[in-house]
Amino acid sequence: MRSSWKEQSRKRIKTSSIVSSIITVLISIFLINQDYQLNRDIESVAHRAQVAADATDMLEYMKELRSGMEHHSMTHGHTALIFKTPANDLAKLTSSIDQIIARLEATKDIPRTETTYQVALGDIRGTIRELESPSNGYLWVRYWFLFLAGSGIWVWPLATFIHRGILCNRYNNANAFHPASRGYGEAIFSLSSKGAETMQTKKFHLGDVLSITMGKLVSPRRMDGVYDILNFMTGENLYAYQVPDAINACKHYLLDQFPQLNAPEIMVLALGELIEMLEFPHSEKELDYLILGWLSKLTCGRYGVKCEEVLDVKPIPWGCVQS
Repeated sequence: MRSSWKEQSRKRIKTSSIVSSIITVLISIFLINQDYQLNRDIESVAHRAQVAADATDMLEYMKELRSGMEHHSMTHGHTALIFKTPANDLAKLTSSIDQIIARLEATKDIPRTETTYQVALGDIRGTIRELESPSNGYLWVRYWFLFLAGSGIWVWPLATFIHRGILCNRYNNANAFHPASRGYGEAIFSLSSKGAETMQTKKFHLGDVLSITMGKLVSPRRMDGVYDILNFMTGENLYAYQVPDAINACKHYLLDQFPQLNAPEIMVLALGELIEMLEFPHSEKELDYLILGWLSKLTCGRYGVKCEEVLDVKPIPWGCVQS
């Protein structure tokens, strides 16, 4: 059976979701790794410098911090894309670190027992504590395009999903299969006679077909038979409210395939007898026997036209293209 636009749409949504997920995961892994390196080389070192016990250790940590900023190219620029201020100026932050290093170079030679040493160390410690934390802002500024790509890639599956929803709403419209509004054959499909020749067929019981062409439920499988033939012919899984319109669309094509079913012997004589039989109340089992008996008369030619018990039905020979 041919695949419908709904199936193709599901495949597009699935493909776009998988691709978007892979790209998002890869970007996330990269950004998490970069964030880890910045925290390891910048934030953690600055914290260790702040809590260092003496000027010598503090000096070593500050030099390591300065080296880490150079390694990550954080000695110039800003940690904000738009609202740039002295507080997020990396050049000023680097200058402040250089000044702290110079002060520590001078402080380390003061005897630890001196009050001057303790006061200077406490002052420097407070200065380090007040330094701006540049890592998160710098990560955003440097890799803003990756943040944008990681979130923006989901526009693709979202747009595909919305587009599918719009098409579904149109497709499920009450007039989706109704030929009267736009002329039979134009309701939802476009004609392709070439495709009709190579179209696959499926065997259905005579009662399934007559349930569509006559409008009377004479399928031995009741509504299951009706749904099966309609779903096959339209290429869709129909909802209950779509069945009447689908019957209208399929009826004419079935009569084109099996013109004998439109003969007066069937549409007048046989149908008239069926209506008379159905006028009287019957149990469900009795009704099944009556219908099977009536169908056997058709297959035996009792009404003047002999019908095959099983018919090879072709689907509607149109590609599923919303017109």
